[in-house]
Amino acid sequence: MPKPSGIEGFEPLSDSISVYRPEGGTAPGRTPTMIVICSWMAAAPKHIAKYTAEYQKLFPFATILLIQSSIIDMTASDAKMVKRLEMARQVIEFDALDARGDKSGNIFLHAFSNGGGTSKLVK
Repeated sequence: MPKPSGIEGFEPLSDSISVYRPEGGTAPGRTPTMIVICSWMAAAPKHIAKYTAEYQKLFPFATILLIQSSIIDMTASDAKMVKRLEMARQVIEFDALDARGDKSGNIFLHAFSNGGGTSKLVK
């Protein structure tokens, strides 16, 4: 079982990936259907929560995908990181891109730094 992200309302999908899915409703118009947050390396959950709470207020119908990183991620091979980020890819594909029954979902990416997950995610 994955360890919890430490942020209220987020479901852990792996030790470093968690998701917040709002209850009911769909994102109107061109607002994001998903927000992907790649936190800075070894960020404390209480600090990340300040950002997730603001995104929940700004975009109440958006799914929030959180990718946390550690020092280990900086040295991981590309193959290992691809495997680690597979869950994130699946969430983006199924939650965001199909949210309106098509592939027109708007995704907002907030990358805090070039640590670990962010570096591999953009490759």
